[in-house]
Amino acid sequence: MSAESSHPHHRKPSHSPKPSEAVNKVFHGVELLTVDEVAQALRVSRMTVYRKVHSGELPSVHFGRSFRIPASAMDAYLPPELREGHD
Repeated sequence: MSAESSHPHHRKPSHSPKPSEAVNKVFHGVELLTVDEVAQALRVSRMTVYRKVHSGELPSVHFGRSFRIPASAMDAYLPPELREGHD
């Protein structure tokens, strides 16, 4: 084995394993949106979305320094007359 291949930064990238069946059951059908996607959809600034997230008015999931907003939370945030499927 050469010195190059034994160094941890020179390993071939491994492929991510497929999500387990349990993970698929939990997250099946859950769509997570970025702050930018929510801001564009609502036609507001990113800062407005961050304020709603930080105040708890708009539920989110926190990954490191990133936030993801479930699409269902954004739908629930909208008034009934603006929700998809409203007649």
